[in-house]
Amino acid sequence: MKKRKIPPECFFIFCFCSAVASGAFARTLFSDAFDSGTSRWDVTVHEKFVTVEFGAKGRNFTGLVVRGAREGRTDTAWSVRTPEIALPASREEKYFAVSFDVAPDVTLGYTTESSTLWQNCVFWYGADGKRIGRSPLGFFVPMGDFQTVCVSGAVPEDARACVVQIGFDGPNLWGGSSVAYRNFSFALVDEPVKAVKQDRGDFSPPRVRMTSPSPTTDRKMRPSFTVTDETGVDWAQLRVTVDGKEASGSFEREGDLFTWKGETDWAPGIHKVDVAVADVQGRKYVSRKRFFIGEPPKVPKVTLRDDGMTLVDGKAIFPIGLYGVMRREFNGYDFARAFDGLKAGGFTAAHSYGEARDPSFLAEAQKRGFRLWMETRLPGSRFADKERHYPHVLAWYLGDDTSAHEKPWELADYDEATKAVDPNRITCQADGVRSAAQVSAYRDYVEGTDVFLPEIYPMVLDTPEENRECVARVIRDMKRIASDIKESGVVKPRGIWPIIQYFQGWGWKHFPTREELFAMTFAAVCHGAHGMTWYAYCGTVKPEKKQYNYGVTSTPERWKNICDLAARLKSLAPVLTERTVPDAPEVQIVSGPKTDPLGFASVSTLVKRHKGECYLFAVNSSDRTVSARIDLRSVCPDAGSAAQLFENHDFKFAGGRLSCEFPPFAVRIWKIRSADIALVSRTKVEDTQLRFEQL
Repeated sequence: MKKRKIPPECFFIFCFCSAVASGAFARTLFSDAFDSGTSRWDVTVHEKFVTVEFGAKGRNFTGLVVRGAREGRTDTAWSVRTPEIALPASREEKYFAVSFDVAPDVTLGYTTESSTLWQNCVFWYGADGKRIGRSPLGFFVPMGDFQTVCVSGAVPEDARACVVQIGFDGPNLWGGSSVAYRNFSFALVDEPVKAVKQDRGDFSPPRVRMTSPSPTTDRKMRPSFTVTDETGVDWAQLRVTVDGKEASGSFEREGDLFTWKGETDWAPGIHKVDVAVADVQGRKYVSRKRFFIGEPPKVPKVTLRDDGMTLVDGKAIFPIGLYGVMRREFNGYDFARAFDGLKAGGFTAAHSYGEARDPSFLAEAQKRGFRLWMETRLPGSRFADKERHYPHVLAWYLGDDTSAHEKPWELADYDEATKAVDPNRITCQADGVRSAAQVSAYRDYVEGTDVFLPEIYPMVLDTPEENRECVARVIRDMKRIASDIKESGVVKPRGIWPIIQYFQGWGWKHFPTREELFAMTFAAVCHGAHGMTWYAYCGTVKPEKKQYNYGVTSTPERWKNICDLAARLKSLAPVLTERTVPDAPEVQIVSGPKTDPLGFASVSTLVKRHKGECYLFAVNSSDRTVSARIDLRSVCPDAGSAAQLFENHDFKFAGGRLSCEFPPFAVRIWKIRSADIALVSRTKVEDTQLRFEQL
């Protein structure tokens, strides 16, 4: 096929926000206007609650329309794939460009690194027909009329064919929401097409915030709330109900503040305030609020320190937990045995899905001193009468895969309503990070909860590329989270409890090795973790359904690995809860790569001070051996000797400088003592020997 210069009028191939990549050459290998009911694409739908229609007719267009059912709130994951696209054996172009027009009823942009079955990406295949890699297609599109998306990247040198997939696992297309597509094109280009950065703008409806005290014992309290919006509130459409009854006329307005008129003797318990709002651009939402008449629960007070560390009655803790604790073969279907094993393994926190409210789960967890992060949504009578009084709940869990199921303003409502009934606990939510995307999954949800549990599962396809990058991807996620928090401008502190992958299944084909597990975990610690969790306690084996999912209890070796790691973190908890020394030590790479596969420094470090001594954590995120010299004089000026903890490897320490070799994904931890404390510089401390009092 002859190459041609892109004419400006062919904007749909290389235009992004009305910007044409001038000077680029291209040859289109596959295109489709989606205007025919006869599809060349393979269609995969997770549930029957979503329809995929080619040649659908809409207002002033014909194309592909994906629509959710009007009833039901279920998973609407879907994807469509092109037929295999052959790449010319002889080609000069080194890059590709995927372009299409899209008009969503929901905001898109949180779908870059979810399960490969649903994500927007290009799959690459070699001469033997085997998959050799993939290129995620990251973009952000606010809800609205048709907008042109163009994503470009490098073509693997040994690629001979590709398949392009469009789809997403979230957000869910609930209430009849739809996404329309037209004018798809895949082309080879001489140089990458630079996309103009899109700003999200104001895509949210008006924000409602309760301003009256809650909980309160004042039964004469006058409920009040504010309504604000960047583009302006359509005040004519505002409606309020209180406890299910129309109450718009019962509030007096002063600017954006609404206050209950007159005097009412409110009954003890939860009261519901629903505020229907719309902005001048037609974005509508019913904000669901709560206020509570009564006493707050008499439970330990959980807060966050200004650096994000968790405090229980003012004392700092470093939670060490597991997801999905349940009755299984491993524990003889007995929660007592399950929590005995977890406690012996070094864990201090736990989560469960279906069995979190089981009396046995709650009783055995409390008996052994476990802290729980427990699911709740908008609080009701069960929450008020029973659950908020559980003393062992550390945090209320408001979202799981949040950006796929809740809007940012819905999560904010959950958070505010929960704290209106229980002000003594913090809130948390879990989601993928999508750190390679223009807009991460966390960016618009920073204000939603106190703690974020990032789902850091980097080992999906078991490819050499993913295996090399696994630790670097943890660092990328942690850096993106820190950036999202900083850029959000949020005033309140935010905690980060990473969920590190230690499973295989659910679409992920690779179980991390012990070395990968330890390196990913301590890389997260070095880059700002305030607690640590892993997914998952166990998986599901159902051969009849071809479901083979494996968690940490699936083999004795895996259980030992995770317990060794949890015990190590528990022994270090008094150190990890200390404030991080702000000045990082200087790291000089003597030999080996200076950066890891994603371009981050190959050796990450963290320094903590505890009882007058420094602790140095160091992790090699490169898949190659690195020799490094770490200068501690700026962070530990009184350093006199160093003792390596847990493992015994050669190192040199003199004049405040430490030299050591790091094999691929190696983790090293040292205790640095001042010059006036005598210490043999080569001390081996076994995992089981290191106790709190030694720290």
